[in-house]
Amino acid sequence: GISEQYARKLTWIVKQLNRNLKGHVPTPNRLAKFINDSHWTPATRTIIRRHLIAFEKELEKYGYEGSIKPLTTKYKTEETLHKPFKDVPGILEEILEFDAKLHLCCLLAFGCLLRPHREIRLLTWDDFAEDLSFVSLSGKRNKGKRNRIVPVSPFIQEVLRRFKPLSPSTGINVFSSKKEPYNRDYFKTLWGRFKKQSKLLENNQTLYSFRHSGAIQVYEKTGS
Repeated sequence: GISEQYARKLTWIVKQLNRNLKGHVPTPNRLAKFINDSHWTPATRTIIRRHLIAFEKELEKYGYEGSIKPLTTKYKTEETLHKPFKDVPGILEEILEFDAKLHLCCLLAFGCLLRPHREIRLLTWDDFAEDLSFVSLSGKRNKGKRNRIVPVSPFIQEVLRRFKPLSPSTGINVFSSKKEPYNRDYFKTLWGRFKKQSKLLENNQTLYSFRHSGAIQVYEKTGS
């Protein structure tokens, strides 16, 4: 029930630990030294510290005593700024000229408040209503772990129809037109290429800026 990204992170940590401990039994002092003596950035140390603390309760079954909490430092990680767009139609038009799939991704982030790299990239035609009027995601498909049913505006429906096959079979991905979705860096790579040639994009404006811009507009219209 864990995400692919989380599983990869845990596998990497275990490999690093095996190399570092060299057969010794994990103790708070050894784990703290593993973190403190590393060459990693403060942000990476904080992430690994959090993962290891989560396992300490389970390790107690095997004789582990104590905690790495007082032996390691929790660094405050700087948040990434996703600066909202002043001219959403203008930037969307520029993206459409660059790539139609990236344009659809940005529309769904802005109009449906979906997250680009997982929720949008993994969308299938089965997730949409027959008339494309709403999109449904189960709890295991989104970060909030709650079922989400989101309306799709007529303008986005119009764009979606350009991609939809006449009779899509079960499990067909919206973007790849196959059962297999594009790799997890697909939109990240496209955005990086667009960023290099864009004349409208400002510093700190990212794919997530569309989601933030959409949320701001909802708040301005409804006060919620």
